[in-house]
Order: sequence, then C-alpha cells, then structure tokens
Amino acid sequence: MALQENFIEQTSLSISADSRWLAAGGGPATIWDLKSADIPASRILAPVSVELMSGVGFSTDGKWLALGGNDGLLHLWDWRHPNQLRTIQTENVIRSLTWMADGHLVTAGNSNFASLWDTDIPRLKALARRTAGRELSPAECARFRALPGK
Repeated sequence: MALQENFIEQTSLSISADSRWLAAGGGPATIWDLKSADIPASRILAPVSVELMSGVGFSTDGKWLALGGNDGLLHLWDWRHPNQLRTIQTENVIRSLTWMADGHLVTAGNSNFASLWDTDIPRLKALARRTAGRELSPAECARFRALPGK
C-alpha cells in the first residue's frame, strides 16, 4: 500500500473497527479507504486546520472521528457527512485520544492526567435535568445538539 510521500510525518493513526478506513493525524487529519482500488485517490481531508493534529480516533461504531491537537480543541467529526463537525474547547493540549467500548472518549495532553468525555447524549441530558431539578429550556437542549448523539 502506498500513501502520500509525507506519510511518515503522521504522528497518530486509527483504523476503523471494520478495518476499512485509516485515519492519520500529524499535519492535516486525513482518512483513506484501505479497500479502494486507488488508496491515495480515496483521501478525505478533515474540515479543520490545526498546526499539529496529534490525536485521531474512530468511535467504536465508526461514525465519528475524534480529532485533537495542540490548540486544545476536541473536534468530533461525522466524517461521512463532512459538514457535521462539533468542537469542544478543552483546558489542555491533546496529544492522544482513544474511544472506549462504552462510547466514552479519553484524551491526554501535556498535563499529568487524562480526561474522560461522556458522549451519550440521552444520559447527559438526564444528568442535566437531575442536576437542575427541572426540565431543560430550549436553549439548554440546543447545547446538546452541538455534541454527537447516539
């Protein structure tokens, strides 16, 4: 298999659960179809620009690609629908990330700890309602649409 000449510059790799798709970060985040007759031509570029995209990872269902880098932004991209990009500002640089089987996302950066992100929207809405002690307002519900749902 031959990919772009500067592939060696990629610092993070992830393969989808079905082993069809390869995502790479390091420069621009890129996805390739490993079952394509012309793998280099199957290249899909992520719609985000980060100087160093050092963390990439497919969700366990293959729908989302998480992207993190030195700008502290965590991007959740529904890569089969290129305009479906959600971004969360974190407190740290993201050097690596991985999805857990239960849908949680783990990120790590320059600090001495890892962050655990819950991506189960119904569970998060229920927690917000319990915490608030009331139903959520339309504006509060809209915040959850900015995250990937199940």
